[in-house]
Amino acid sequence: MTQLTKIQIVRKTEKFLTEITVLCDNVKKTKKWLDMAILEDKITMQKRFDEEIKLAEDKVAEFRKFEKENPFDDAPMRAVK
Repeated sequence: MTQLTKIQIVRKTEKFLTEITVLCDNVKKTKKWLDMAILEDKITMQKRFDEEIKLAEDKVAEFRKFEKENPFDDAPMRAVK
């Protein structure tokens, strides 16, 4: 695996931020719908809420792994040949 540069790490981190923000927004919307749902819909909405939380948690875990494998402080400024 090639070592990423600082710029590549920043870009990848920004992409993670965007994806995690979208997932968290989806969770918030679903929570709002769940709070407003009638009893029959609550089971379906709770399942969807749980799935969306899992997606957000998985994306955060993926970012943590990326962060651990690509420490910013150790990254070169330019690509190493």
